[in-house]
Amino acid sequence: MYFTKSLLTLLASTTLTTLVTSTPIDSKTVAARNEEGAKLVARFPNFDQQVQGSAAAWQALTTYCGSGGSSKRDIESRATPPEGNFNEVTMGDSQSLTYPIRLWTQNLLSCIGIGVTADQGRALGHFTSDESSKEAQWDKFSGLVSGWTNIQGFVSQPDRSTNTSPIMTTEALDLMDRVSAALIARVGSLGPTRPVLRSMAPGTNTDNTMSIDGQNNVLINGNPPP
Repeated sequence: MYFTKSLLTLLASTTLTTLVTSTPIDSKTVAARNEEGAKLVARFPNFDQQVQGSAAAWQALTTYCGSGGSSKRDIESRATPPEGNFNEVTMGDSQSLTYPIRLWTQNLLSCIGIGVTADQGRALGHFTSDESSKEAQWDKFSGLVSGWTNIQGFVSQPDRSTNTSPIMTTEALDLMDRVSAALIARVGSLGPTRPVLRSMAPGTNTDNTMSIDGQNNVLINGNPPP
């Protein structure tokens, strides 16, 4: 017992001595680290914390954007797929390709389309505007283009002035705009970015679509970005 007590006393003494005699971190270094950390937080806040709205506003976006209801299926049946080979990017997903095949997405009502072209290929994301985790959606998209060079970003942004649905209240439209602004800032962190306003009303043919062909030509609602 005496040996155990002596050993514990020795360990405690050694630990205390180490803590006291360790070289303290320079205060300027601590301040610099804190400042840098604050910059990173300010530049890339978590979507779930940065973009907030009332339950009613989120529900309006969810209902309008479509969550499998008959209205969404009607819209899907009217969309005209592109000619030739293409990969469809579904709602809430992102894809990238390094070989010359088109990426295409549809049903961009209150949702936001994000495209990137680069030396290595192209990437396309269909970001939902409802209350699902956009941080996870962004993590996937940004991971797809990590390390790419000569990035050019494109954002298909819903134009609130084209809204025709009573579901989309002023509060819901304001929330949709905040989601768009946050995503535009994220894409801008990757490279030069061109946000393009497009109709958010349900349509036919190429309305509510975004695509990037095998030669990295971008179309938003069937038209090249202005």
